[in-house]
Amino acid sequence: IDVLLDRYQKSSPQKSKQLIHRLKKLRKTSQRSIVRLNDQLITNGQLTRRTEKFIDSISAGKKQCLEQFARKQFRHHADLFLENTPQDCSDVKQLHQFRVQTKEFRYTIELLSDVLPKTVRSQIYPIVCQVQERLGELNDHAIASERLKRIGKKERKKLTRKRLQRLSRQERDQVEQSRIRFHEWWSKDFADEFDSLVQSTLQAKPSLNADC
Repeated sequence: IDVLLDRYQKSSPQKSKQLIHRLKKLRKTSQRSIVRLNDQLITNGQLTRRTEKFIDSISAGKKQCLEQFARKQFRHHADLFLENTPQDCSDVKQLHQFRVQTKEFRYTIELLSDVLPKTVRSQIYPIVCQVQERLGELNDHAIASERLKRIGKKERKKLTRKRLQRLSRQERDQVEQSRIRFHEWWSKDFADEFDSLVQSTLQAKPSLNADC
């Protein structure tokens, strides 16, 4: 809702005044639900129990230096990223799953890049960010289309309902345009080059000594 609201407030605040008002009401309703759920988790102690259970599940395991840990995590998330590379860029669900995996890979790099080979930050990270941004744009349009469609179904005024339906179709068209742009950019050759870059980075020798 926030993304959709921000878009219409910036692009056509006067023309979309009624829609903006509806979106603000929906956002308030959603926020109240989140606050209510949070209060319930705190009141009945579920939040505390879940937090303690999560902490207990974390095992220190075998002692290892930060660079060893970072390389292990980078390899794990790089493998998941590459495994989830969509075989069919026309499948929006595959692209969404790829986006989710991309976010995890990006956060791993941001947290651990200081002790990883320099190519991770200089060459791999920018591409990962582009993947997330391009697929994020696609996802935003897809969600906006469905949201506008649902709002339109509940609208009683015919003219407003038709406008909402038109906006929903426009967002759906943007999904297709975003998908095409991503497919043109993330070609098989480009994906293979990125795979080779990741593999060569994983094979690079550690910069720290074995006693770290």
